[in-house]
Amino acid sequence: SKEVLGVPVICLGVATVVDCASIVVETLTALNIEFDKNTYEIVKDICMINDERLILTLKDIDIKIENLQYVISKSINQVFSE
Repeated sequence: SKEVLGVPVICLGVATVVDCASIVVETLTALNIEFDKNTYEIVKDICMINDERLILTLKDIDIKIENLQYVISKSINQVFSE
């Protein structure tokens, strides 16, 4: 924060995980399969393990994070150096 560092601070968040139920629902939508709220609730229940939501990430997430941090940092530096 500005109070701690003495300069303005920017915080960015990048989604790196996705809920299993969201993938299933987006797939059904992409395939033009109609579903209602009850179907969505069933999908959510199926995508649970030991009463916890199944969250997925990419196998190569470390490489993706490295690439994202490079792009974001270069972009911010370019904006503030002009």
